[in-house]
Amino acid sequence: MSYNALPVREPSRSRSRPPAIILARSGPPTMLPRVRRLKLVLCCLSIVANALTSGAIFTFPLLAPQLAKHLQLTQPQLSSIALAGMASQYPLAGPIGGLIDRAGPASSSLLAAVLLGGGLGMFANQIAHAPPYPDPATPVQYYVLVACFALLGIGAVCSYFASLVCASKNFPDFPGAAAGTSMALFGLSPLALSFIASSFFTGPDGLDVTQFTSFLAVLAAASHIIGAFALQILPPAQPPARSGLPPIEEEDSASERSSLLPKTPVEYLELPPGSDGSVWTLLKDVEFWAVGVTSLVILGVCEMVIANIGTIVLALPASSSAADVTIVTATQVRLISITNTASRLAFGFLADVTSPLANWLPDGTLVFNRKSTFSRVAYFALSGFILAGAITWMMFGASTQRGVWVLSVGAGLAYGTYFSMLPGFTSAIFGSRDFARNFGFLTLSAFFGTPIFTYIYAMASQAHTEPDATVCRGKLCYMSTLLICVTCVGAALLVIAFLWRRWQSRV
Repeated sequence: MSYNALPVREPSRSRSRPPAIILARSGPPTMLPRVRRLKLVLCCLSIVANALTSGAIFTFPLLAPQLAKHLQLTQPQLSSIALAGMASQYPLAGPIGGLIDRAGPASSSLLAAVLLGGGLGMFANQIAHAPPYPDPATPVQYYVLVACFALLGIGAVCSYFASLVCASKNFPDFPGAAAGTSMALFGLSPLALSFIASSFFTGPDGLDVTQFTSFLAVLAAASHIIGAFALQILPPAQPPARSGLPPIEEEDSASERSSLLPKTPVEYLELPPGSDGSVWTLLKDVEFWAVGVTSLVILGVCEMVIANIGTIVLALPASSSAADVTIVTATQVRLISITNTASRLAFGFLADVTSPLANWLPDGTLVFNRKSTFSRVAYFALSGFILAGAITWMMFGASTQRGVWVLSVGAGLAYGTYFSMLPGFTSAIFGSRDFARNFGFLTLSAFFGTPIFTYIYAMASQAHTEPDATVCRGKLCYMSTLLICVTCVGAALLVIAFLWRRWQSRV
């Protein structure tokens, strides 16, 4: 059902569906300020530690050369191991989110400790007991390695969701900054782990895979076990200072955007009025599907660009005879990483300043804790316009490899901006009680969108590859794919316009 109804108390319509009067926050203090500050510091440190130690699946490019050399694994086998880690992140996102909603982030951190520590430990054990070189690995060993990376993918999701939920709920007035910062920290995990690998576990013969993965197993398990105690959703230490102005109801006037919460202690609903929070209710909500469609398109297109930026660079001629294609490609990867991380931080903080989220009072009234300049949906739209502009430039403006930077920067900015906004929308529109579960369902959109656009690109590129060539050359390699992508992004912007009309008084 839609939650766009007028903000009034909704009586029970039937005995089987009582109104949602579930309180999210209470005014009276429940914890001493000094104790709360200490626990909050420990919680933040645990979020940082978990984020930096959970990205083992992203270190596979460091492991692959040694696996190919010493275990004689083929490229399809190596790709299957990597894919097991990446693909296993998505299918269980919803159930893991539901676990966090019911049992708290500490339970998910403990599960992550078991999965990450166990997966990395099993991986190290298989490498240590591999047949002596040059004998190839047995089929059983190969399948165990695939299973290990699948466990690492699930463990990464457990860690990611635990930290994201803990950050968002401990800083409810700054959901964009909390989500953006925690996501950015996870993005830095591959950089931190690769630094450890190159500095302490790499010798003349290359990376010592057994020692490196054994170390990561202990580090990740220890970090997440500590997180099982440190990651807590803390009650407020004291009532936040509020203005004495009375709340203004949603339908009263356009000045609702500047309404302030009362000074007296308040309680907020965890679910919008009339919602029972069930999965069935969520699946009947047209707004949920609208967000899913826009996520499928924007995240799917961005991840397609990120995954294939190397072959897109190769499709164009070098800007000069001295240009090194390896350096050009590496530059695009760095640009995507930097803009992705920077946009999560910058736009997360900016959205909290310009577009705070509204809260539901028990009587069905919407109130804002700060003045809102404009709707937060504008940041959703901004990500779509940035992506559409970058794709259009790539289609008609880029003629050499030097021009690909616009696409890289555009994809990184759009990806980071959209992802930093999604948690706040999920909590504000569909309720904070089941935030992790609902966010997990929405992230499934990337699970479907990324392969759709990636295979469209792969088939189009293959169709324009010369018979004797190893890679596709020329703008035709990507032109039809980008035309499909920009059309889909345009359609997604229309859906965002629909959401803007529905949500402008709430976010």
